[in-house]
Amino acid sequence: MSQNKPVEEWKELNNARMICLLFAHLINRMIEKSDAEQPLPNERIQNYLQRVVRQADNLNRIIEKMLDFSRNHKVSSPVACLPTPYP
Repeated sequence: MSQNKPVEEWKELNNARMICLLFAHLINRMIEKSDAEQPLPNERIQNYLQRVVRQADNLNRIIEKMLDFSRNHKVSSPVACLPTPYP
């Protein structure tokens, strides 16, 4: 496993989370602005919901990989984190 793999996984996890939030907010705003005269654009909402579902699937995949990794790489003793002086 490369040194950058955890960083890449974290970025991918964060990106998927932000995409889910973005499209959820867009759908919510569309619902708030809709009324009887201007119905909801079903095709756009369906597209946004598909993106949310796809990103939620990505989140699940990444989380499963992280859980599998943590199960297989248990630390035998606690890791001590000591403060390091800043120059």
